[in-house]
Amino acid sequence: MDSETANKICSLDSNQKIFDYVVNFMSSQGKPSIDAAGDCVYYGPNNLRCAVGCLILPDEYKSSFDENQEDIGKLTDSIPRFEGYEDILSRLQYFHDDMEHWADTCGLLSSSENDSPFSVSGKNYLNKIALELNLNCLLD
Repeated sequence: MDSETANKICSLDSNQKIFDYVVNFMSSQGKPSIDAAGDCVYYGPNNLRCAVGCLILPDEYKSSFDENQEDIGKLTDSIPRFEGYEDILSRLQYFHDDMEHWADTCGLLSSSENDSPFSVSGKNYLNKIALELNLNCLLD
């Protein structure tokens, strides 16, 4: 990871900025980060990252994070800049990990403006199912 990307990640200081970054990252990556067993992992093969993994710097990552991904508190204990963002991180991870939605949305996006009135960074549209999870109410 280059220093410009690391600095950008460290400057994400609101729910909206975190959300925009994750949505844009996942949209660009285009596929889930899964291990040989088919489980979603923060850091996967071929430099793939999950929705929360893309926010973890290489020097912050510990393989033990993948042992219990449901416990976002484990991350905030190890990565202090995540403190206060546990709710949006949990929701992003939960929705992204729901593989049922991966085929056409990368777990978060809709390709059509008609599917959602909520835009992200002016080019992506929040999947209706994400709205059902109330992600939009977490945004600043």
